[in-house]
This record gives sequence, structure tokens and C-alpha cells, in this order.
Amino acid sequence: MKQSTIRKLIATLSSDQQGNVLPIFAAAIIPLLAMVGGGVDASRGYLTKTQLQNACDAGVLAGRRAMAKTGTYENSERAKAMRMFDANFDAAVVEAQDVNFVTQAGEEGKVFGTASTTIPTVLMKIFGTETMSFSVECMAELQITNSDVMFVLDVTGSMAGTRITGLRQAVRDFHTTITSSVTDDEVRIRYGFVPYSITVNARRLLSTGQMPMDYIANQVPYQSRMAVFDTPVYIASGSSTQDSVQTSPDSLNRNQCDAYGDNYGSNPVDTGSAPGTTTRTTYSFHSRSGGTCRRNVRVVSTNYDTVYQYSYWRYAQSTLDVSALKSFGPVQFVSNVASNGYVPTAGMYDLRTL
Repeated sequence: MKQSTIRKLIATLSSDQQGNVLPIFAAAIIPLLAMVGGGVDASRGYLTKTQLQNACDAGVLAGRRAMAKTGTYENSERAKAMRMFDANFDAAVVEAQDVNFVTQAGEEGKVFGTASTTIPTVLMKIFGTETMSFSVECMAELQITNSDVMFVLDVTGSMAGTRITGLRQAVRDFHTTITSSVTDDEVRIRYGFVPYSITVNARRLLSTGQMPMDYIANQVPYQSRMAVFDTPVYIASGSSTQDSVQTSPDSLNRNQCDAYGDNYGSNPVDTGSAPGTTTRTTYSFHSRSGGTCRRNVRVVSTNYDTVYQYSYWRYAQSTLDVSALKSFGPVQFVSNVASNGYVPTAGMYDLRTL
């Protein structure tokens, strides 16, 4: 083929525009995939890093909270931080691999953490990028401003033994926690202690005259227990007896007379019920002459008074007589009187006055 013919053929092909769509699309598919793949994997990366940061923050906060109770940051506190991190980072959602979370205590009561992970790409692996790695840092600290702390400590007899020991340890632990949380030298924490007791010994003040006797009240309201008497009991208040002899209206043989004397087995006969009048009639053989039979009849009538016995305790405020304190005598706060007595009227009573 002549050279001129070849040049003419090339010029003709270069000016022909038919069939250009396919090569243009083939050339554009690669950057298009890069754009779509980059967007998909970038959104997965953003989700991963956000979740990783949130979990890291939650972990160090849990670790700092645990440290506040013990004052130290050891394996137990690290384990609590790790559990909180795991609860907030769901590796399955983004197919995370090589998840790592490390915490350590810093100066001034701070807890530092570092979290890292790797996720596989979806589309960017076509271009040679098979994984994306992420790493975040976090820190937690407890800040306290100037504060006044007042302890009211129960030192009564009920706290003897292990209870008072536990109370002392709780105060020490609280002080350790607060002290470890103060990071500013200008912060002042002031403590006050008030021992709580149900009694105050003022004997020396009263006996020396430093405290006048009239400072002591004669009566004082006190939260105590009252006995409720509302169960009715009927007590015999008096009785009367009437004796008589009855004669059978019929002629009776010996056996019949004996049965008549015993009221035919119904002996005694009780009628009425408390609190009304009750009657007891008792029969016995008297005599028999021929066919005439007689029997003794005794009628006892009893009257009753209604009283009330103890039912239950009710805790309420009552007035105590504390005048004995002025002469250094005892005051009975809890009654030891047996609660099996009776009162004439239903109600609530202080057993010390019964």
C-alpha cells in the first residue's frame, strides 16, 4: 500500500466519530469506582472512628470512677474500664479486627486511654487499599472545687464490733477518694465530725452548778411504743344463786326417777352469753316416795364487766417523765411491764403508767 494511501486512511479514521461511547465509558469506569468506593469506605471509617472514640471515652470514665473508690489504678480498675469499652464498641458492625484498648493512670488522678482497630475496605481494595487503621486517645479526671464535708457518725452501742470498724474504714476510704481527686493546689477540702449519740452526760455540769437544774425539762416527747388494748374480755362481776326442789308431774319408777334427777342427761344447762347475764342450772336427785319423784334445782346467774386486753404495739410519740434526771435517777424508756393486764376502755396506753 502506498504511503499516501495509508496517510489518507488514518486521516479518515481520525475524523470518524462513530462508536466512541464504549471507549469513553471504559476510560471513565475506573475513576467512577474510585469515587464510589472512596465514599463507601470513608463513611465506614467515620462510623468506626466515632464509635471507637465514644467507647474509649466511656472506658476511661469507668476506670476513673473505679479508681475513685480505691484510690489506686490496678488490674481491677483496668478490667472495669475494659468492660465498659467492650460494651460501647460493637466490632461486628464494621467488621473490626485487632481491637486494642489500653489504659493507664497519669499524674494528678488522671486516667489515659488509647484505642485502635483495623477494618477491611469494601471497594477500595480494588485499588490496592485492603484495610484502614484507626487510633484514638482519651482521658478522664475528677475535678473538685472548694468543699466542706461534715460527717455525722453513729457511735452508739449498736455500732459495737464490726459495724464501728466498717464505719472507720468507710471514712478512710472517702478521705482517700477525695484526696486523690484534688488536682489543684488551690482547692481546699475541709472536714468536720459530729459524733451522734442518744444520750449526753451532764452530771458534772449539774452537780457543780454550772448548769441550772431548771435547764432539764420535767417532761419530754419521745418516739416510743404504745400498747393498743382493743381485744374485749368479759370478767364475771357478780353472781346470785337460787335453790329449789321440783316434783315430777308424773308417777315415776326408780330408774325413771334417777333419770329425772339428772335431767335426763342434760345436766348442767347453760343459757345466755357474755357480756349479757349467763345462767347455769344444775340438777340432782332429791327423793322418791311411791311414784312421787323430786329433784334439787340450783340456778346460778352471773353478770359480766367488759374489759380490754393487749392486742399489739403501735409506735408513736409519747410524753416521758424525765424529772428523775435532776436527781441523777434513771428514766425508763422501754417498759418491761407484762402486757397481759386489762383496761376498762379500749385505746392506746403507755404501759409504764398502768
